[in-house]
Amino acid sequence: MNDGEIGIELSESKSDIEPKFQDDKLSIKVKITGEADVAEVNTKLNLMSSNVFTELEKKTNNEIKDVVLKVISSAQKEFKSDIFGFGEIVHQKNSKEWAKLKESWRESFPDVPVDVHVDIKIQRTGTISDPFQNELIKE
Repeated sequence: MNDGEIGIELSESKSDIEPKFQDDKLSIKVKITGEADVAEVNTKLNLMSSNVFTELEKKTNNEIKDVVLKVISSAQKEFKSDIFGFGEIVHQKNSKEWAKLKESWRESFPDVPVDVHVDIKIQRTGTISDPFQNELIKE
């Protein structure tokens, strides 16, 4: 899908952070859901086609996931700082396990596996029309 540029604008998003414990090992699952709009179109792709639209949603979700994973990795590895409040969420949702982790959280946080799942639905396409019609109008 490299036939131009399409701008996507998040209109609504929500994240759910769920700590998981298996064999006393913590992992964190982050689920991001929401809606987006097509904000700008500079392409000859037919966004009215369900295949193109599905591919656009998939690419949007993958790009958001990549950005989120890079930011989490930076916070964990480079800054060693729980800027997302994962520790607080573990404390709220599983205080018994948090009691075991609390003292060593600063040291263990950089190694906690974080899984990110993104499900953004593109809802509205604004004034998108058939790109071939646009070409005819220009001529």
